[in-house]
Amino acid sequence: MQLVEFFHAKNFSSTHLQFGERAAFRPCLIFLSSLFLFLFTTSTAYAQTFTLRDIGSTGATGSYSTGSGPPPTYTIGGAGTGISASGSVDSFAFSNLSTSGNIELQGKVTTLGSTNANSLGGLMMRESYSATAAEVAIYVTSGNGVKFTSRLHGQNSTTVNGSSSTTPVYLRLTKNGNVYTGWESQDGVSWTQVGTITDSLLLPQLYLAGFVSSSTQSGTLNSVTFSNFSYMTSVPQLESDLLAWYRSDAGIAQSSGVTTWSDQSGNGNDASQSTTSQKPTLVPGAVHNSILPAIQFDGTDDRLTMNSGFSNLTSGLDIFVVFKPTSSSGNRTSITVGNASNADSVTVQTNNSDTTLVAYNNTTSSSVSTSNNPIAVGSYQVLEQWFQPGGSNGTGTILVNSVQKAQATNLVSTLRNVSRANNAIGMSNAASDFFQGEIAEIIFYKTKLSDTKRASIQSYLLSKYGLGPTPTLDAPVMTPSSAIMVPYQTVTMSQSQGATIYYSLDGSTPNTTDYPWYNGETLTFPASATLNAIAVAPYFNNSSATATYVVDPNTIGIPRSGLITWLMANEGITLASGNVSIWNDRSGQNNHATQSNSSNRPGYSSSAINDLPAVTFNGSSQFLALPSGYSTFTSGASVFVVLRPNSVSAGARVIDLGNGATSDNVNIQEPTSTGASMYVFNGSTPSSVTASSAITLGKFQLLEAIHNGSTTATILTNALQGAQSTSMNSITNTPRSSNFLGQGSAGGNYFNGDIAEVLVYNRAVTTLERSTIEAALISKYQALTAVSCPAPIISVATGSLPGPTQVAISAPAGAKTYFTLDGTTPTTGSNIYSKPLNIYYSQTLKAISVLKGVQSSVSSATYTLNSTEWPAPDAGDPTTLDIQLKLPATAIP
Repeated sequence: MQLVEFFHAKNFSSTHLQFGERAAFRPCLIFLSSLFLFLFTTSTAYAQTFTLRDIGSTGATGSYSTGSGPPPTYTIGGAGTGISASGSVDSFAFSNLSTSGNIELQGKVTTLGSTNANSLGGLMMRESYSATAAEVAIYVTSGNGVKFTSRLHGQNSTTVNGSSSTTPVYLRLTKNGNVYTGWESQDGVSWTQVGTITDSLLLPQLYLAGFVSSSTQSGTLNSVTFSNFSYMTSVPQLESDLLAWYRSDAGIAQSSGVTTWSDQSGNGNDASQSTTSQKPTLVPGAVHNSILPAIQFDGTDDRLTMNSGFSNLTSGLDIFVVFKPTSSSGNRTSITVGNASNADSVTVQTNNSDTTLVAYNNTTSSSVSTSNNPIAVGSYQVLEQWFQPGGSNGTGTILVNSVQKAQATNLVSTLRNVSRANNAIGMSNAASDFFQGEIAEIIFYKTKLSDTKRASIQSYLLSKYGLGPTPTLDAPVMTPSSAIMVPYQTVTMSQSQGATIYYSLDGSTPNTTDYPWYNGETLTFPASATLNAIAVAPYFNNSSATATYVVDPNTIGIPRSGLITWLMANEGITLASGNVSIWNDRSGQNNHATQSNSSNRPGYSSSAINDLPAVTFNGSSQFLALPSGYSTFTSGASVFVVLRPNSVSAGARVIDLGNGATSDNVNIQEPTSTGASMYVFNGSTPSSVTASSAITLGKFQLLEAIHNGSTTATILTNALQGAQSTSMNSITNTPRSSNFLGQGSAGGNYFNGDIAEVLVYNRAVTTLERSTIEAALISKYQALTAVSCPAPIISVATGSLPGPTQVAISAPAGAKTYFTLDGTTPTTGSNIYSKPLNIYYSQTLKAISVLKGVQSSVSSATYTLNSTEWPAPDAGDPTTLDIQLKLPATAIP
């Protein structure tokens, strides 16, 4: 195992964990990890597994038990002095599990012992099992009401008093990014905020959450019982794309039925009903093992209406409905937004056991429907419907419990940006098609969600309602990814859904029990290593990623800042039948060059320059594709290519980044057999700089093109400036989708020659940086400083030979010599000369020498032997002629 050092970016001694404390905390999380895995692999959302731990010195061992319900109950007995106000030590029982990301804990405290007025029971999120760990909690006391307490590690607590309520009372504790909030409620649907704290250092990436209980008397147990408990993960965040969010466990106002269903998105799109006969009804314990409520619609006239709005749907929409239809007849509308006569309306409805998404652009209608009866009448399920605009037509898709059931690509092209006034839950735009059944939650986004965000919503609904399959996390991202690195270069990791990353640096497969977890620290590599990582989060399947870092001190002259592509023929080549299928990017940005078509794959020369390989392009069909991207060149661009052109067809592209022949291209091309140009297109408007004597055919050279981000671009060869223009276009910042090495962006314009290395920066390198890059590449390849290579010397000149003769070839020191004996011109793919050659019959010997990548002229000698006495072997005879016999001049009778 190679030594790898870790330097943590945060100073845990001030507001976070000391290294010693973190080491003490780690075994606790390791113990919990096995319980955590049970949670991951179980799709039953109430199969949470908690572990009891006494925090501090309590004087009596705590207890924990559960009841099956419904709803399930959780009873915790805790002693100790309670939550410390002075920051000295906590002392209570804590029944918990390890978690990460944005979560909500919500439950009803049904009973609480009354050993004294300060006996407490509630919900807590906590940094670790340390008695002075950072924490946030919402709890109720026996005689002093509801309280919200928060504390940074080792500091004094801050407590906010809520109401004077006693049990039963509902409590709710939420984590949304860096914001932690405690709530209380008498009915579990209408909540009052007690306290909140915003602090980025309060809890680490992996933390503990669960129930807290204390008698506030050492040695005396206090019993607290919870019911209607929910542990919600991947909770949606309030963001610009979230248009409306209706949840039956929050924001409900009632008076002879539901009068208001408040929008939880923060956009004020509340749904309301003032007519008593049309009010739907709140049903406590309707869903998920009697834990959560739902709103019941009678299918006759119950409905909730929203104010005008829902205007900007030009980016599409994505709607999730958690519901239980109870009617199998007719059309039933869950939610609709639009205007009179269905103008610009969007409607989510069921049709018996099928479901339809209806989308209008003004008065033009379109729809997508299922035909396989995916709706289970009488059961809860998650219905998702999304619309994505398109150039000529939009796409509509329907999913039930995260499984696609229908898709149509012939919907209206877009949804208009107009205010919609006829908006309702439970009925159609025309005040008909009333929904019959229960609705627990509606989440409405004004765009089609990415797969990443959709998976998070699926995980949230699975954790809350136990509905749908377990989604899979996005893989951890290493920055940079697999790369060539200098000693002590740093790497960071991230995961898009807030998962915890466990990792190894010795090539082994990490797990949640024996390996460290990542908390934002910087990883520093003094030596080569393989970084393996897994992402772990509740109600998700794990994902994994691997990155290989080769630490090469010889590359210290190559700046990494802004390096977006680095192709080295001596690293990361994948061959298929001798040709290049993948040329891996070693910059860590994953801009790999690939070719899936075998007939278009370039060749590979294993010793093209200074005993180093190169990728060989034939100038007629071979090229490599680079991925889409290359969008940000605000600070210019710098391109370095070690190449040997063999012949030139005017306009041949070394590299071309663009969207077609003349669409925001940035390319390096060969206008003539000696020239090189850099072209920059602003849209279809070109600008260029050309060096007329930048390249030499048949010789390796370092070709450089640098654009300063404004109007100046420079062409250099082997560190010498060949041309400069001060009237260039700036490089537009736009995604480029047709990017190639060895071919034009629109196809054709093939490069003929060898490429050993390519570096692309999305900025102009400084003069000093350019010098260090040039020095590194010139030192690596040597050939860039070689002017010529003398031709090899053949020991026997052209002429007639009396018999078989040995011929030697001499070459300059350090050069390799390649030869042929059939009169063809040798190349670096021909036989390598290693010892004297035997000439047995009439033959033509040709030879070249290659020194530091520079090829000599051809030396040649033709030898004539008597063909009767020294005949050439039969072309069809595979036997090697290895004896010297002279046949007699007179035929044998």
